Amino acid sequence: MLLKNTVLNTASVAQVSGIEDESGGLHTMKFVRTALGFTLALLALAATAEIQRWTDEHGVVHYGDKIPPEYAGRGSVQLNSQGVRVKEKSRELTDVERQQESQLQVQQREMARQREEQLRRDRSLIDTYANLDEIKRVRDRALESIDNAINVTQIRLTEIAKPLCHRA
Repeated sequence: MLLKNTVLNTASVAQVSGIEDESGGLHTMKFVRTALGFTLALLALAATAEIQRWTDEHGVVHYGDKIPPEYAGRGSVQLNSQGVRVKEKSRELTDVERQQESQLQVQQREMARQREEQLRRDRSLIDTYANLDEIKRVRDRALESIDNAINVTQIRLTEIAKPLCHRA
């Protein structure tokens, strides 16, 4: 509808302005093409126009086609002509926030390393033993062996302590 009105208005402008050739006809085709091209270019520009949204130091939200330099590092949202978010830019981090982010990354890497180590150990157990009962039997034998070593050591200490007690 807008395009039709533009073409009709362009032809009307040509008639009013008196653009005619020798035969009395209008040079409307050339004029209409030029006007149509200009109109389409304007429509294309309007369709690609993007709006920037940013917040100042007082928390007030502003809109415009360019973000002022003093607010460039605060984060912003780019909206299309319908107001839909196209792109979002996060604010720049402070030194403290960067340091915290770095520490968090170190912690996450350490946790990932520990998970990998635990998975490696689990795989080793699964590859070594046929089932859970076998793992429990081996564990119980190891604990029994440790208990026996403790008992032997206690007996030996008792035997060593007897002669020392009689000397006194």
